[in-house]
Amino acid sequence: MDLKEISNRFLKWEIENKLYDIKVKDFPIYCLLRVEIYESLMFDSSLKSILLKEDKSQAKRINYLKLGYSVISFFFKQRLLKNSNLYITNTDNKIKYREIYVDNFFDKLIDKDPGKVAVLEFPNIINYHFDNLKNKEKILKAGFLYAAEKIFKDRVDKSQLTKEVDRISKYYKQLYLSINKTELYENIDFLIKKRIIRNLKRIHIYEKLIKYYSPKVVYLKSAYSPLKQILIYVCRKHSTKIIEVQHGHIYPYHIGYLLARDKGDIKNLLPNHIYVWSRYYKNVLLENNWNNDTIKIKGDFTYNHELNEINLKNSHRINELINDYKTIITIISQHTLCKEIDEFLNDMEKLPSDVAILIKLHPRLKLSQEEIFNKKASQFKNIMIVRDGNIKLYFEVSDLIIGVYSTAIIEALEMQKTVHLIDIRVSDFFEDFIQNNIVQKTKSIFESYKMLKYQPEKIKVVFREPFN
Repeated sequence: MDLKEISNRFLKWEIENKLYDIKVKDFPIYCLLRVEIYESLMFDSSLKSILLKEDKSQAKRINYLKLGYSVISFFFKQRLLKNSNLYITNTDNKIKYREIYVDNFFDKLIDKDPGKVAVLEFPNIINYHFDNLKNKEKILKAGFLYAAEKIFKDRVDKSQLTKEVDRISKYYKQLYLSINKTELYENIDFLIKKRIIRNLKRIHIYEKLIKYYSPKVVYLKSAYSPLKQILIYVCRKHSTKIIEVQHGHIYPYHIGYLLARDKGDIKNLLPNHIYVWSRYYKNVLLENNWNNDTIKIKGDFTYNHELNEINLKNSHRINELINDYKTIITIISQHTLCKEIDEFLNDMEKLPSDVAILIKLHPRLKLSQEEIFNKKASQFKNIMIVRDGNIKLYFEVSDLIIGVYSTAIIEALEMQKTVHLIDIRVSDFFEDFIQNNIVQKTKSIFESYKMLKYQPEKIKVVFREPFN
């Protein structure tokens, strides 16, 4: 079953079972699981494994000293929040540019904002950037909200919660069976309840935050995540305007942006507006049933262009690595697809010796996953595992880029590079590119190499218009 059919069946399933009508404490709890349910169907993996993985990431060792510092510093700067244009961000959005850390998604918008600006930054609970920050005087660390979640005890009607979770679990297992032809016997109710209870706590906490400080507008990204769904729900309830900003490539079947035609009563979980980089992305959202007036083309407000210029200056360093090879192929690894990429390389021995394969490791790749590629590299001297540096450095010297559904594929196309997709189900995320011959599918590394000689003329697609 292809991605399009899975997506259509998923949307129909949502409507038929009236999932947004399932509420606990008057909140539509299904939105807290929607993305993970879709991923389990698409990757043919269990919802239990997805929720367990997230549960483990929540339990990482916390730097309590720095968390305490962020809590104290918040109360010295909290006045900045009152009636502000509030930008919700996190530490991971910070990138180093000209010796200071900038917010890749918000700082350019902040520079153009004539109003009173405050930035509420959810800190990475292990690693922080305290110094050399652009707009440092406007930033408040949101660590106190993590602390509040630990302290605050919210009462949930356990019998009602059990009843509603049972309904969602039952509907999900039926859908999984119909799509993947496999019956699920695992008990996922406990993990679902745990996630729902943790997020229902947040409603009370964030409602107090929004009511007390009364921001005029709230900017955020990834509006489909559980935390952001809570924030949007609370802001909508108190008539605070919400603007989402694009943070990466929006696929035609990106579930965070794919809405059923009969949207039902989900407007309280959607932003008032979304800022996108170009006409291309506006058209994708219109196809995904978004309202025209909701979508605003702002151009590329990230630091993509500036970082590209830096990468081009440093590309000579990579040339030293591959100067003995005639053809360079870069493979974009993804932490969810190590097995598939490894199998794609099974006919490596057919490649000429003057072809180099660079495997750029994903930042979230685990050591056990990395070992899969290390084993392959030990068998072939023309496979090189690369960890450091921006991926665009490797694109610059490459003749061919191979991936599956990474946003890095868009960056390669912007650099006018030839791109192939490994032919598996999830590569259909780029169905529009495949249909328009912008990228080609391939089943093995040797097939890709042979296709390189007969590439069609490159088609220019504008993914990022100038920031206005």
